[in-house]
Amino acid sequence: MKALKIFTGIVLALGLTACGGDFGSRSLFGDSDATLQKPVVNSKNAARVALLVPLTGPGKIGEIGAALKQAGELAIFDAGGAEVVLIPLDTKGTAEGARAAAQQAVQEGAEIILGPLLSANVGPVAQQARAGNIPVLAFSSDRRVAGNGVYLLSFLPGQEISRVVNYAAGKGVQGFASLIPQSPYGNLVNTAFDQAVTARGGKVLSVEQYARNSKSAAKNIARLATFANSRRSGVEAILLPEGGSLLYDMAAMLEKRGLDKEKIRLLGTGLWDEPGLSAIRALHGGWYASPDPVAKAAFIARYKNAYNKNPLRIASLAYDGVSLASVLAASQKGQRYTVGQLTNPDGFDGVDGLFRLLRSGTNERALAVLELRPGGAVVVSPAPRRFNTPPSG
Repeated sequence: MKALKIFTGIVLALGLTACGGDFGSRSLFGDSDATLQKPVVNSKNAARVALLVPLTGPGKIGEIGAALKQAGELAIFDAGGAEVVLIPLDTKGTAEGARAAAQQAVQEGAEIILGPLLSANVGPVAQQARAGNIPVLAFSSDRRVAGNGVYLLSFLPGQEISRVVNYAAGKGVQGFASLIPQSPYGNLVNTAFDQAVTARGGKVLSVEQYARNSKSAAKNIARLATFANSRRSGVEAILLPEGGSLLYDMAAMLEKRGLDKEKIRLLGTGLWDEPGLSAIRALHGGWYASPDPVAKAAFIARYKNAYNKNPLRIASLAYDGVSLASVLAASQKGQRYTVGQLTNPDGFDGVDGLFRLLRSGTNERALAVLELRPGGAVVVSPAPRRFNTPPSG
């Protein structure tokens, strides 16, 4: 069987259907300021979908929450006639705020909850949701909060690491090294990297863990570059699971230290999936795992047309989550969000490609491997079109 399509392609104006359907001729936008025109929900039996995101909170948390909310609303508009009522609620980026938002979601009759974002907020939301037998599709990447009614929609670093290491090993790479941030994310990456390399019969020859600032990273890079450039090191690839300005700085430091990119390949994670990275010469030739970029590029264009700015990378999770809820609401009779429906072994096809939710609460994603080149990232190993093995959990 094929995966249930929750995304038929933004080239068809993001027509959302379970088995096809084209809403391409329908205008989903209003005037020149890109105000969205909300579709009319006719059915009194419309599914009520709660979206719990941090619309207020410290630092950039509110910006992330706003992007998730906007992507979720875009999915509703693109679903055309789907009978779904979206209920956005502010978690305020705190456990107490998340608990209060979940309570309100239950009171307003939510059948499924999308969010929250932060792992520390998942527990309070799940506690409220379980009382109402409501599934939770969280955006956290912390596997520890998954299970018992909580499913993760997020990008899990272990899958990205496994994919890029498998590809590198398939190209003959056996000697690996890594630059790992000192953070919970870095700990997850370090464990996944060691497991992936060992599974392919390779060796991790050096691990440098750095505090997340350029001054600290410079010392680690100096040590690793000296070792990797030595004649007998055996290092053929270096994992650099970083993003943003720090990634640019670290790549430049490696280049300055004379890292031989003809012999040593840089490897990345989904954090490399950001616009403009191909302008960084030091990263050219590097490989990283990410969802297939074709549908994602169309989503980015669609979001920008709606809101006059590019979406944050995580925003697509809310789009796919709301799309999934919309499609199941339109295609299922009776209870719409059962364990069996959510954990369809064939998975779902969204803007981030093929994915499936597992009964353990984690997920599996079909990822591509891309290579950074001067003209942009190029797919060197396409994402699988279907899952050919039973669910792993």
